[in-house]
Amino acid sequence: MAEIRWWWQSPVQDEIEETQQNSRIDQAKVIQGMIESAPQTATNLQGLVREHFYLPKDVLVGASLMNLTAQSPEIGTIVERWLDSEKTWWDRVKSVGRGTIRTAFTAFDSVQDEIVKKPVLAYQKYLNQKNIETVKEY
Repeated sequence: MAEIRWWWQSPVQDEIEETQQNSRIDQAKVIQGMIESAPQTATNLQGLVREHFYLPKDVLVGASLMNLTAQSPEIGTIVERWLDSEKTWWDRVKSVGRGTIRTAFTAFDSVQDEIVKKPVLAYQKYLNQKNIETVKEY
């Protein structure tokens, strides 16, 4: 019985996934039709993939559909913009390190407040109150 519960998927979700799959199939058919109607597009795409394999697929397909080749000057601008938007692995590691250090300092400060500062202030308040009571007795 537990297996059925974990494997059950709502009909609404099934319908959403089927709609998305049909949309992707239709999109692939449109792109296939465009490439078949202009054989030069396939050659452009092949050259772009060989030269700029690191770019996302949608950028490569879009550039080839716009009749850009690997030698087109516009590709240089596209590559520069994409590289500017992408962070390098080292930049990500540095930002994670900075975040970890900031979190450590914040946690240390919070712990110090709870363990040292609040008890010391409470004890000081207690002693001040006791001193005031002692002075009032005289």
